[in-house]
Amino acid sequence: MASPSQVIVVGGGLAGFSAANTVLENGGNVLLIDKSAFCGGNSSKATSGINGSCTRTQKKLGVEDSNELFESDCMKGGSKSPELIKTMVEHSGNSVNWLMDNFDLDLSLLARLGGHSAERTHRGKERFPGMTITYAQIQMAEAISKAQPSRCQIINKARATDLITKDGEVVGVEYTTKDGQVHKAYGPVILATGGFGADFSKDGLLAKYRPDLLKLSTTNGEHCTGDGIKMGVAVGADTVDLEWVQVHPTGLVNPKDPDCKVKFLAAEALRGVGGLLLDADGK
Repeated sequence: MASPSQVIVVGGGLAGFSAANTVLENGGNVLLIDKSAFCGGNSSKATSGINGSCTRTQKKLGVEDSNELFESDCMKGGSKSPELIKTMVEHSGNSVNWLMDNFDLDLSLLARLGGHSAERTHRGKERFPGMTITYAQIQMAEAISKAQPSRCQIINKARATDLITKDGEVVGVEYTTKDGQVHKAYGPVILATGGFGADFSKDGLLAKYRPDLLKLSTTNGEHCTGDGIKMGVAVGADTVDLEWVQVHPTGLVNPKDPDCKVKFLAAEALRGVGGLLLDADGK
């Protein structure tokens, strides 16, 4: 059980563990729950890197970039929420530096990938940067949970089902563990459950907001069913732009199961370094 002094993080991907580690760094306590057997989420699949402007790596390598240029690139791709773009961009450089400083991560290599006017996609010498970055955060939180279990709890195979409210405010989470037991945890709640790209149910979020995409496969993990969004809506939260679903253009087909809806991600890095896309006729 979480005490009211704990922050409850729902979701164990990069966003969830970034939130958890930030709380821990600032002296708080954390309960993190994730419905999957292993943490990592979609972030662990990222094989291209993480974007940031005005980072130490860029300065060291002599790359000319600016927040304004990064913001302009983002606006060209989607200009509906300039205030969100500005916030993301202004924090991007410090976020990359934070990963290097606090988790001893190698983000010394840069690439210029699609949609960018400068080399700002950071990765290290490890082959899979998303996995490397996410697992470093997981390991940090796990180390704290072992050394100071009263400060950090991580529970896998725990599905959050409802947000607990009191007088119109969210005060906790109800979740079910792998043994079927229902638990209630109280404290501030951070929802970091990701999107709904794998929600193929007839009454799911894809069917509601983008039924035209139901026929497509996805590179999202099977866990991406919009649980956090659904829980938020159930207690009166507003939503925005749920119809804007990004479709990743490349995935790897398993010859033994070609009709499987969940495909293995074929990374943007393949195209960013000159990979060619061919159709069935080799054109």
